[in-house]
Amino acid sequence: MPPNYQWMPANPETVHAGKTDPDQVIPPGFVRQTAWASLARNPPEARPPDLQGLYIEPIPPPPAAPDWQPILWRWADTWRRDSIQRVITGGGFPAYRFEVSQCDKASPGTAGDHPRAELFSVDPAEKRRDRPAPEGSLGSLGDGDEYWATFAIFIPSDFPVNQNWATLFQRKLDDSYFATPKDPNKPNVLNFMTWFTINVHKKSAGTEVDASIPGYPAFVGAPGGAPIDVTICDLGEIAGQWAQFTVHEKLSSSGTDGAADVTLKVANKPKKMVPVAPPPAKTFPVKDANLPAGDVKGHFQYGYYRDNGLAPGATLRPGTGVVYYTPLMFSRTVVNVPQLP
Repeated sequence: MPPNYQWMPANPETVHAGKTDPDQVIPPGFVRQTAWASLARNPPEARPPDLQGLYIEPIPPPPAAPDWQPILWRWADTWRRDSIQRVITGGGFPAYRFEVSQCDKASPGTAGDHPRAELFSVDPAEKRRDRPAPEGSLGSLGDGDEYWATFAIFIPSDFPVNQNWATLFQRKLDDSYFATPKDPNKPNVLNFMTWFTINVHKKSAGTEVDASIPGYPAFVGAPGGAPIDVTICDLGEIAGQWAQFTVHEKLSSSGTDGAADVTLKVANKPKKMVPVAPPPAKTFPVKDANLPAGDVKGHFQYGYYRDNGLAPGATLRPGTGVVYYTPLMFSRTVVNVPQLP
């Protein structure tokens, strides 16, 4: 049975930009949007328009217990009001359209010339751990947990290849405590990286799609870890067609049973499973790292986030880029990965 794209959550969302902000109630199925370039127009607007979300019905549908659930988006970090749009594809199904241009600026709090058009499963206050995140379909991710997340992406053939990097998917356990891996005031962190990302990188031999390594990357002076990201494929292998990624992690602080991998499926080609942190791996911070209460609680981000500067060897900054996505589905049981789109 094909995915049902008509499903919508039944309840409104309440979100907060800051710790003490009043409740912002968002209608069911909508997402709070920043649109930093045009925060609000003349009255009666008090803020940029909320973005209508796009979801797939739980699989199998109610009343059965779902094996796969849609990730509910709570925040859209955009520069323009049209940075993220809902479109109907040539296949007749809806999708998200993410756009970043050479004129877009970075969101407040983002370092460098790094604009984004991304969806977040937490609001800014939850992202900074100022407020507890709702359980929702994702719930918390902690030591010993295992999950799968899947989505399909269409990268047009004219996607800019002269960008230094672009990030397409992020799973984070934290967005503040581990943001400075060499903070001398937090020695027990031991440079542990808590994110897992899928990216596009400009390389000397071309442009590749790769995944970051959760754990201990080989920063200068840091113990252990792999020196580079793990290549999934060349960009040309998936450009101009739908490609489905399935991310899998087993979170482990002991290093005895942790794992991380990405499976790629492109039409008419066999599945390709790429180990990112082969088992046994340490994929979660050590238990005695003096973590602040509630500090490790996972969330997802996806969309288009990139470096707008000159890539090494390039003479021009990247032009406008567009990426299309299906909704993101989440499972703790991985029974029959749904075929997307």
